[in-house]
Amino acid sequence: MLRNQNWKGEAVLRVGLILFLSVHLGNAMTRIYEAGTDFRQIISLPLLSNIIVMLSACGAMIILFAKDLLPRHPVWSLFLLGLTLVTITLDSSASLLHEPTMKGTQTAFPKIVIGSICFQAAMIGLAIWASHQHQTRFWEAYGFKNGKPIKIVAYGALFGLLALAFQTMYVVLTTRFSIEVPEQEVVQIIRQTDGFWAKAYLGFFATVLAPLGEELFFRGMVYPTLRERVGILWGTVISSAIFTLIHFNPIETFLPLFVLAVSLTLAYELTSNILASIVAHSMFNLANFIAVNLTKTG
Repeated sequence: MLRNQNWKGEAVLRVGLILFLSVHLGNAMTRIYEAGTDFRQIISLPLLSNIIVMLSACGAMIILFAKDLLPRHPVWSLFLLGLTLVTITLDSSASLLHEPTMKGTQTAFPKIVIGSICFQAAMIGLAIWASHQHQTRFWEAYGFKNGKPIKIVAYGALFGLLALAFQTMYVVLTTRFSIEVPEQEVVQIIRQTDGFWAKAYLGFFATVLAPLGEELFFRGMVYPTLRERVGILWGTVISSAIFTLIHFNPIETFLPLFVLAVSLTLAYELTSNILASIVAHSMFNLANFIAVNLTKTG
């Protein structure tokens, strides 16, 4: 059973808000980059919605960080939570309606570089900061010293294989019943990217940076916090749903991503060592990265 750091709910919320702000800052930077000198695209609904989301996140952080600046009344938190949810919906809708299509590697590769810095790298930094805030060593906060390394890696490999097995079965069934599943945007980027160093960065992003950052945050912080409040079952379901909603695109990929998230959560729950989840996640991404490159179309 999981022996985890007892995270303070307010601390996890702080980390989430900073990460949320970082992601939308990255989205805004990407849209400005893609627009180039086209002023009409720069002043667009998706970009404006990003700005609104960032402002609401900043407001929530003021409440959490600078407690004396605004009244500590539940109405403030509820108001900012509602505003944030509304603006997330606005941002998602605007993206679906107005997001420009990728125009080859020239814009696709910089997009994933900006995104990885603002999301995955930010998560790693925030995970380290959170352990410092709790006056706990980083290695202890996420259970890196729990269990024998060989056993932990074996557990990770097992759950990675289970997630890959389900994904393979899902692909076989959707193909068998002629259900078209559009590719995720990141898969399109990998297909379109040429050049050794660009491919090397994407491989590093997929197999090291993304698994490390996402597992530290989603399994290392979000899941234990939810587990403590709603139990193992609902903690797994809710944290996995959050992970899936952040990643899935298009909607047809929801189920395999959700199963992946559950597998990663179980790996952490059974080992009390986040390394198991990182290994499973890295293995899953590596297999898919290799498969995409082997089936690359011209």
